[in-house]
Formats: sequence, structure tokens, C-alpha cells
Amino acid sequence: MVFRILIIGGTGQVGGAVVRALIAEPSCAEVVMVNRKAISLTAHPRVRQVILDTAAAHFSGDVTAVAQGMVAQGVPVYGACCLDCHVSKLDVAVRRAGQTITQNGGVQSDEGV
Repeated sequence: MVFRILIIGGTGQVGGAVVRALIAEPSCAEVVMVNRKAISLTAHPRVRQVILDTAAAHFSGDVTAVAQGMVAQGVPVYGACCLDCHVSKLDVAVRRAGQTITQNGGVQSDEGV
């Protein structure tokens, strides 16, 4: 099954390893990284980085917009967070995009898609 993933905190040691593992997974159509600054790890055709101010008050809304764009493409979207401080912001963004984060970290559509 093809899927896309939105990852926050993909620039550190753990997050970088997660991104590399996702790039190696053929069924992962796209990895969208939300970063504070541009990094070279994204030099891969299936990796896209979105630069956002993670400390900004509008961060959740910005991530929501990114997640909604991903969901609109019609394949399952999962969220990953490698920063404890942003888990709630990712949860809010994915929920606003019309999906629910499952207990094991997966995301399922609230519309049964």
C-alpha cells in the first residue's frame, strides 16, 4: 500500500535515521519534513522539506495546511514526530486535516477513506 508521511523533527540523529529508512521503503511515495531550516538530507526526489518556525503561534495552523494538502492527494498519510515538544502540534494538525492518529502512531481517515 502506497503512503505519504509528514515528519517533524527529521533533522536530528533519530529523525534522520527515520527519514533514511522511509526513503528506502518503496511504498513510501513522499516524505514531507517540517524543518526550521533547510538541510541537505532532502536531496532525494521523494523528500520534500517545508521550512516553518516551530516556535510560532501559528505553527499548528501551518502544519495543518501542509497535512491537508497531503491528504487531498488521496493516499494514506501518516505522521511521525521525533521531538516530544511537538507531538501535540502534529496531533492537532493531522486531526484538522480530517484524520485521527491511532495509538500506534498511524493515521486513519475520520471519513473512512
